[in-house]
Amino acid sequence: MKCFYSKGVFILLMGFLSQTIMAQDTTSINDMYSMSLEDLMKIEIKVASKNKSSIRESPGIISVISAEQIQKMGARDLIDVLRTVPGFQFGTDVQGVVGAGIRGNWAHEGKMSVQIDGLEINETLFTTTQFGNHFPVDHIKRIEIIRGPGSALYGGYAELGVINIITKEAKDIEGITFGSSFSEMESTFNQRNISLSYGKKVNDFDVSFHTYLGTGNRSERKYIGLNADYDGFETYEMKDNSGIQAMHMNLAVSKGDFKNRVIYDHYNLESRDAFDAVTAPFNMRFNSLLLGSEYTFKVNDQLSFTPEFIYKRQNPWNNINENAKDAFIYYDVTAQRTTGRISANYNFNDDFNIIIGGEMYRDEAEASTPFDYFYPVNENDSAYSEVKYMNYAAYTQLTYKWEYADFVAGARFEENSAYGSSFVPRLAITKAFDKFHYKALFSQAFRTPGIANINANLAILSEGIADFSEIEPEKTTVFEVELGYKISSNLFVTANFFDITIDKPIVYFYDEDLDIEGYQNYDQSGTRGFELDARYSANWGNINATYSHYMQGDKNKIETYQVPDSYDDQSMLGFARDKATLVATFNLMENISVSPWVVYTGKKYGWAPEWDDAEDDAVWDINHEFDPTINFNLFVNYHNLFVEKLSIGAGVYNILDEKIYFVQPYNGAHAALPGSSRSYRVKLSYNLF
Repeated sequence: MKCFYSKGVFILLMGFLSQTIMAQDTTSINDMYSMSLEDLMKIEIKVASKNKSSIRESPGIISVISAEQIQKMGARDLIDVLRTVPGFQFGTDVQGVVGAGIRGNWAHEGKMSVQIDGLEINETLFTTTQFGNHFPVDHIKRIEIIRGPGSALYGGYAELGVINIITKEAKDIEGITFGSSFSEMESTFNQRNISLSYGKKVNDFDVSFHTYLGTGNRSERKYIGLNADYDGFETYEMKDNSGIQAMHMNLAVSKGDFKNRVIYDHYNLESRDAFDAVTAPFNMRFNSLLLGSEYTFKVNDQLSFTPEFIYKRQNPWNNINENAKDAFIYYDVTAQRTTGRISANYNFNDDFNIIIGGEMYRDEAEASTPFDYFYPVNENDSAYSEVKYMNYAAYTQLTYKWEYADFVAGARFEENSAYGSSFVPRLAITKAFDKFHYKALFSQAFRTPGIANINANLAILSEGIADFSEIEPEKTTVFEVELGYKISSNLFVTANFFDITIDKPIVYFYDEDLDIEGYQNYDQSGTRGFELDARYSANWGNINATYSHYMQGDKNKIETYQVPDSYDDQSMLGFARDKATLVATFNLMENISVSPWVVYTGKKYGWAPEWDDAEDDAVWDINHEFDPTINFNLFVNYHNLFVEKLSIGAGVYNILDEKIYFVQPYNGAHAALPGSSRSYRVKLSYNLF
């Protein structure tokens, strides 16, 4: 009955919108919700160099997504947004968690830095970030993404990419904005979210506050996995076992160049999939508290200093109920990181700039877990209730602008008390002319072992087992080339080529003979490929089409990432080699836009049960081929409905009702996690002042 009611509301709303569209003039465009191609190319960003530069000149392969784009396409969460970005795909880890991959590589464990207003949200135990109705998209002003390494600037979680979510400031809100959305699948709801934002600017004093409450279901489809005895399969309905609850608060207070921010993030998952076998239902929590404070002291027009203080306290992968004990996933560890840094920015002249910075942080963890090798381990190789690590870093960046080329050279050095030192250089040569731009990029990057990675490794070493060594940072070498050309005032195309080599990657393993699990450095992994992007913008709207392709070539020598038995020797487990997207917006009249968007994902491989005709039974198959999918979505926006500043939207997601799966991108014997089926959504937002 609930499903029928929500569909009826949706159909009535769509009918009303279509009648309004037909009855009014469609020649005028609301400038606030349209951005010309020229304006898009001139957006100034800082994510790739910490100095403002346009997307075309920025020393990285960059994607920028605006609030208007997110609103028009009706993105429900970051998964919707990032699926439209070249190279991004999503897979399942364990215990109902969904993580991101970049360019065919599993980036979930510490290979991608995810930041909210410059504060890194990655948890410091396993270094992961969780996706799915998590971070509120209504609060976003802009997302700046480096589709490539960023360790020279951002350290050990930025090995393959950086996502910086920039939320709306006081001047963007100027009052109170309320938003809510509701979406329904066939047999249960998909999301029920509410958000509230407040912003006020008085002279040079700014206050902004965002809060969000969300609940949802990952899927309504059936999950099929191994049973608890590992001698058969078990099935359960996701609609009763994939609940997501999220609460997010973000407070910013600034006066001039003195900025302060507090972020609290709570994320709860209901699950039954555990590590590999189906278990009784359990709840798992991820809690984060982030504090950041910075002040930019300008000595003169050329020189400025910026000291920063950042505190992060987290309780991730928290399983403390009785069912978790029975499934051997009971876990309760609190981690915190205290960071101090200072940077100096000096402009010799308009063409020559240098940035020099230093950073120190302290990692701490305290465990109350009653068992498991993820107990912290002290220097004497014995179980201990807490651990402490120190990390010291220094970095620099030189920028020189010439008539035919802009040069950016940088490097970062880190020394950690647990695993030693890392040094990564970076060189970028870029230039944007009237119609043409080019980028030639060389970067090395590293992935920092997380606290749990280190202690799992120490626990193994403490047993005196041969053939295991101390864990160390993995190191990545990346070559990238980008070419872009403005064919006309409306059409712009870019193409980039990348080559990624990951040396000594940190990989989870389970040794069946020794009955031990943990993390070790392995030989080599990586991918190479290309990404294409075409953008067309006119008064009637815009179209953005992308295509991305990777192959592992001879780079991946790690069995756990490979499709076995040469079934496909160029695909990495879990991720399709080919992805194409099309996102369009049509401004039908002054206040109405329609946005169809499509994500095509090619075939991919991973764990799934298959039927064996000879045995008349299901068998477990890591070579299961998941068919290509076409994820087709449609969203309609109506701004200033009845009264000014009232907006309403309605949409359909996964219109074709494709069976979209989050496939595990490593050999962990975890069945693919079903994604959302077709769903219907209504969204409302209103600015009270």
